Amino acid sequence: MGTHPHLPPPTRHRHGVARWVVSRDLLWEGLRWSCGEGDVRIEPAAPMVAITLRPPGEAATVHMAARQLAGFLDRTNALVPPGTEASYVDLDRFLESLL
Repeated sequence: MGTHPHLPPPTRHRHGVARWVVSRDLLWEGLRWSCGEGDVRIEPAAPMVAITLRPPGEAATVHMAARQLAGFLDRTNALVPPGTEASYVDLDRFLESLL
């Protein structure tokens, strides 16, 4: 399986390999209210945020400080402003690498 600089590495679990990609928009939303569908759910639990990942047959919940998550998102928005992500990725080259 190839790697991509904007995707996290796959996570191994007892049923194989799982990969979750969580958008900044979803993380911002999760700071304020419950959100997500399917394998990824985010719940605010002040002063924390709970992120639940559900591969087939199991679940893992990670808790992190909401203030630290908001700081991380502020820094990522400063580096790559929302709506400009496509200008940082060469989609043609990425698609070629898949073929």
